[in-house]
Amino acid sequence: MNEIPYTHELETDQQVFKFITKKEIMTSKDLIHDISNLYDVIYHPPDMLTFDEKEELIEEKLTSLLISYGGLMGRMKENFPDKYETIKEIYSQITSLSQSRIRQRVVSHDRRMIAIEISRLASQAYEYVKAMEENTASSKSNQALKNAKKLREDLRSESIIMGDLLRECKTICRYLGISENNQWIDWEMNGYQGLFKTKGEAREKLPKYRLASMIFYNPFNRQLQLPHYINEIFGIAELEQPIAELEPLKKNGMMIHSSATLDELNKMLREKGSLNEDSFVSIASVPNNYIDRVINGVKNRIHEFLDEIILELEYGKIPEEIFSQIRREVDHKLTTLCPGAIEKLTITYEQLSLDKNPEIYSQVAATCRRVIKDVADVLYPPTTDVSHSENGKPIQLDDTKFKNRILEAMKLSIDSNTEKIFISSMFSYVDEFLSGIYRYASKGDHAKFNKTDATRCVVYTYLLLGDILHYYTVDKTNLEKIK
Repeated sequence: MNEIPYTHELETDQQVFKFITKKEIMTSKDLIHDISNLYDVIYHPPDMLTFDEKEELIEEKLTSLLISYGGLMGRMKENFPDKYETIKEIYSQITSLSQSRIRQRVVSHDRRMIAIEISRLASQAYEYVKAMEENTASSKSNQALKNAKKLREDLRSESIIMGDLLRECKTICRYLGISENNQWIDWEMNGYQGLFKTKGEAREKLPKYRLASMIFYNPFNRQLQLPHYINEIFGIAELEQPIAELEPLKKNGMMIHSSATLDELNKMLREKGSLNEDSFVSIASVPNNYIDRVINGVKNRIHEFLDEIILELEYGKIPEEIFSQIRREVDHKLTTLCPGAIEKLTITYEQLSLDKNPEIYSQVAATCRRVIKDVADVLYPPTTDVSHSENGKPIQLDDTKFKNRILEAMKLSIDSNTEKIFISSMFSYVDEFLSGIYRYASKGDHAKFNKTDATRCVVYTYLLLGDILHYYTVDKTNLEKIK
């Protein structure tokens, strides 16, 4: 892959787009990552770098941001053409400012302010695109709900084909991103052959409705009463076929005239001295009531699946919408206040949905504490100064005392003592919860944590940040008070 040139080497928009095409389609996650990186080099550049090296590093991060933004433009143009012009207008402002940075190379203060303004504009675009992505997810959920309701009605029809129902269930799974958790749909459609190494494993792991009692006949079409030891091994059939192969058999059942199973059965009879002309097994039959049992079993499973989907999408989204509103408000304020915190929370959120490793779950608490500390560092930077409580007790405000620093910053914005007590109490609860999980994790006792614990960490963190940012506004007055 060719090395991406710095912004000052990109003289035209066409050159920027040339490099954009070399990267995959971007998402808002890519953009917030680049915004966070740009913030870091603007506000916290490595000390050992010279002035020119710092400027070069900023140019590099700006170029990466431009490429991410350009990738988003292509995505918006394809999926949201009516919103494309707004995104394009912001991009034009960013590229224009970027060229201004190049022309004002000598004036370091102006160049720094331009970089900050570019970050602000990119943050504005991030919020816009994030909203578009959430709307897309909401549209998919609505379509999945609509399909699930229709499918549940279709289940009442006697003529419905199970294969068609299962294909519709797969579509619903794709809309909701839950295909991996519903592999049974593929197994019912494509069959269970090859999934099990032995008959014993098949009998243990197959759905119970796919186990059937066999009836055996001799060459004279007489039903056989086979020895108990034969029935234990061969008397139960594991119906592993795709549902489409079983449905046509629901009227007459399944007849097996020749198979490796019959050969093995007769061989065992011969070895036991029980095989003769009358006891030779030439036909094995699975009665149609067992085929019906499979079809009804699949139908019931589909019904349960649809009921869960409808219940979750119709009623489960009420608390989800409440949390989503809080999350949007927090993300909106953090976009300009502390973009690095958003990136950490986004990655953590994705890990919760994708990873099932208890070690990952226990790491969520540490990440959430780091996010809260990142916010504290912005709201009230560490200081050697000491504050005092109402009773004169000293309050340390150094780097490790981020709880004290946040509460100290909020004192500047909250007049009500009741509200101060409430926020302090909630902070203490959340901090103790996260600290407790972190202490267990430090001892390597990851087995104590599950997805519910990790989810609570993220939810509590968002609720706490929501309250903090609701009361606290970053403005010049507060900053002057802190100074």
